[in-house]
Amino acid sequence: MLSNIQVAGAFQSYITDWDYETYMIFGGYGSGKSHNTALKIVLKAWAEKRTVLVARAVFDTLRDSCFALFKEILTKADLLDEGNRGNKKEKSKLVVAVNSPMELRFPNGSRIIFRGLDNYERIKSIHGVSIVWVEECAEIKYDSYMELLGRIREPGVTLHFILTCNPVGRENWVYNMFFVHTDENGNEEVIQSPEEIYKRKRLVNRRNGVYYHHSTVDDNPFINKSYKERLEGIKQFDKPLWLVARWGRFGANGLRVLPNFRIATDAQNFVNKVRSISASNHYFGLDFGFETSYNALISCCVDVENNDLYVYDEVYI
Repeated sequence: MLSNIQVAGAFQSYITDWDYETYMIFGGYGSGKSHNTALKIVLKAWAEKRTVLVARAVFDTLRDSCFALFKEILTKADLLDEGNRGNKKEKSKLVVAVNSPMELRFPNGSRIIFRGLDNYERIKSIHGVSIVWVEECAEIKYDSYMELLGRIREPGVTLHFILTCNPVGRENWVYNMFFVHTDENGNEEVIQSPEEIYKRKRLVNRRNGVYYHHSTVDDNPFINKSYKERLEGIKQFDKPLWLVARWGRFGANGLRVLPNFRIATDAQNFVNKVRSISASNHYFGLDFGFETSYNALISCCVDVENNDLYVYDEVYI
């Protein structure tokens, strides 16, 4: 049963904590953040009637990730009915897994439903949701997250949003919203220092009320030694990815195209510099978007002597 499931020490307080609305759970590969989040939700849904939404950027990725993870936990606890139990009385005490549409139904009326944010119409028709887990939240669009915040409003119960991810580049909306915010003028505001979380592992930011949790593969006692060695080996050919995968640190996942990109803070100095560059070194760039992407047109120039690129106008259609 659920009481017999082993939990890593780094996650013991997390899986039973429901005191906060937003949980930011991030870390390296194989740290156990997804497994323990699924376990946290199973315990909650088993204890009280809840409707839980589990979402990812693309619907097709859910079956082999989150859905399979929940089924694995319930199978180990001997609580899963996939239609192969014969005793009706026994079946009434189990969690029923429905494959189409993907859903887990608990004996007490709780439901865990799975949706992709690539088709938001599927989300609009859902009612009664009080817990949302967005797996790999760095892959979804900021607008999708804000839309979820506006639609989950079940009265009479506490509401909870759980976000899990690997710490990708600092340009991602997750970093901008939960760690260091950069405004349109390039000014930075530290919301929560990542370095402080790396050191403390978990904390609650009293300013925004967010529960932060950081983990690495070292926090997962159930992982084998060879997996850790493979993560260490990444350093030889991709150090930025190694920082993300092995140590759960924010950085670039792979080689960045413009590693020194920054927003100018002195507008007049920027204008003077652009005007001083010869017209022969001014260019236009156009990228055609498809489906929900934008068409992007930029005006730019190159300071050949210092090898600097200046982008001074952008149009999105």
